[in-house]
Amino acid sequence: MLIKTKFLFFVKFFIYQVICEGSEVNDDLSPFIYYGNRAALGQFPFMVLVVKPDASYCGGAVLTTKHVITAGNCIAHYESIDTTITLFFGQTNRAKNSDWIVRLSTHFIIHEEYSHEFSGPAEYDIAILVLHEPLTFSSTIQPVQLPSYNDRYYSSEMFTAVGWGITERRRESDDLLFVPLKGILREKCQKIIDEKIRIPFTLDKNSFCVIPPGKKSRGICPGDSGSPLVLNSTQILMGIASWSPGRCTEPPFVAGFTYVYNFVDWIKKKISETD
Repeated sequence: MLIKTKFLFFVKFFIYQVICEGSEVNDDLSPFIYYGNRAALGQFPFMVLVVKPDASYCGGAVLTTKHVITAGNCIAHYESIDTTITLFFGQTNRAKNSDWIVRLSTHFIIHEEYSHEFSGPAEYDIAILVLHEPLTFSSTIQPVQLPSYNDRYYSSEMFTAVGWGITERRRESDDLLFVPLKGILREKCQKIIDEKIRIPFTLDKNSFCVIPPGKKSRGICPGDSGSPLVLNSTQILMGIASWSPGRCTEPPFVAGFTYVYNFVDWIKKKISETD
């Protein structure tokens, strides 16, 4: 069913990854675009706004007409209760556009090995939302591409992160923003974590890190969790926003993403089971 409605997304909650699961948090970590560029309509047609019952939100990406991928930390708190997630497709401005395509989901698939300790980010931080009614693809709604063997992560690769999260103005962005980011070696990322983050943790095998290219501070902030990271100039989904330092506009300018390549078989299996 196509739902067209006039509404404003008054979302005034920071989405810290660990808040979803308890009151004890590592304030140095947040799920997380600042100093980004405004996206044109249809530039990132796979982008999804995932709104939870408390009006807090995450990002996501279209997989099929019935499936959206996001971070496990976005919905882990709601998995065991009767909850409806509202998903918005096909537009870029949260406050002004009236032509959003809206779908609902009560079926959440979080990775079976998902876990989250208070001292660090979630592991196996990936989830799929199954829509009540299928989408119709258009110029502004298209599926993201899953990575193949040739699209594996390499350090120094350039990526694009997309989201509606907190900006350098310390408030959520009404406009969908995107920002270029560069991959770094795991060893370099671990060194930054050990030396610059107040409560260090060990980077797990299913995540990788990015930093802004050059010296300008650019990256992701609260509200961007679950949002896609695509290989530059493509629609190939390389990462899902998982964590960044809580004070995202201050050093260290590093962010962690779930490495989608490691989960391609799991994603395909869950899609086939719920198609």
